[in-house]
Amino acid sequence: MERWIVAVDDEEMSLTSIKMLLGSEDMKVSCLKSGKDLLKFMEKMIRISFSWM
Repeated sequence: MERWIVAVDDEEMSLTSIKMLLGSEDMKVSCLKSGKDLLKFMEKMIRISFSWM
């Protein structure tokens, strides 16, 4: 199973570094800039999960 990491930070440079570092470890990385974006992301993922049931 592929590992998936969601990183949240308001600093673009930090997100770029995280994506490069973890991406090189064969992890799927989603980078978001705020807690609000994280909530939207999670809501979308929950909808997708339930649509597969």
